Amino acid sequence: MIPRVSVHVVTCNNMATLPEVLTALSEQTYKTFRLRILDNASTDGLAEMLRAQSPSTVLVRNPNNRGMAVAQNQGIRLALQATDNQQTSQAYVLCLRIDTMLDHECLMALVAQLDADSTLGAVGPLVLKLFEENRSDEALRERVESDHFASAGRVLTSGLTVMDLGCGEVNRGQYDGCSRVFALSDACVLLRLSALESVQHTGEQFFDTDFKTEECFVDLAWRLQRSGWGLAVTSDARAYTFSGVYGEQADVAGNRLRGLRQRDRLFCLVKHLSLGHLVTRVFPLLYRHTGSTLKMVFGDRHGLDYVRSFATCFPSLWKKRQELKRASRERASVINASVT
Repeated sequence: MIPRVSVHVVTCNNMATLPEVLTALSEQTYKTFRLRILDNASTDGLAEMLRAQSPSTVLVRNPNNRGMAVAQNQGIRLALQATDNQQTSQAYVLCLRIDTMLDHECLMALVAQLDADSTLGAVGPLVLKLFEENRSDEALRERVESDHFASAGRVLTSGLTVMDLGCGEVNRGQYDGCSRVFALSDACVLLRLSALESVQHTGEQFFDTDFKTEECFVDLAWRLQRSGWGLAVTSDARAYTFSGVYGEQADVAGNRLRGLRQRDRLFCLVKHLSLGHLVTRVFPLLYRHTGSTLKMVFGDRHGLDYVRSFATCFPSLWKKRQELKRASRERASVINASVT
């Protein structure tokens, strides 16, 4: 029997955390899933490690780093090819970030939530922080699961960006239950294949390949919400995550990533900002994005590259915006026809 759950992990020289991610997956109480590693040109012995430790894992190798969105789309296409067209509503894809370890019951709880509520297009766990102790000593170094939240789902701010609920808070049960949210942490998201099919852009772009950061998950959340799909976080599922960039590299990587994130947030505005948003939220929008955009352009040595990429991608983004508007009108027509 073909598993109806696919687990996808995107890698690029992430051997420091991948073995632990694989171990956590092997210990899941939900066993019937197909694991795919979507690799962006790793040179750290990934293939050899998988052959030795996880020979049943499907490895998809790219000749160069094609980015998160392209790799995720590759995996989703493979999942669709392996799924009966009539069964996509009960077939799911778990997008798991390379620095995130699942609690033993996590996948079971996520699948149960999507099975129980057909209006949900995606569901995620409560994401808590992992802390690394004795980092300077390889022999003593260990990662400790904490009770501090990284994300209990994401809400939309007045400036039309997303904010992680509960980030930094201690878990005292304040997010227990199943709660609807605007978006989910990219650390761990279980997606319904039929929902992905319903919001894809032309060319099987389930994740928008113009986006180069995790903001592609925010764009997907926008499209799911606009198509009538719900997103939720369930406290029955838990995952643990940490950031593995330290020292001098952190500043360089952080600055570069901040610039790309702001560029991708502007991409989201191009695709999803409505006239109503502009009228009612003009001041929060200016407050949230003006300073960040100026810093992106003038405070980063890659600023000119961001401007060029924005100009290059704008026609594609505008075309996708028009696609979304047409799809919204068609859905409204269908609803009106069914009412009358």
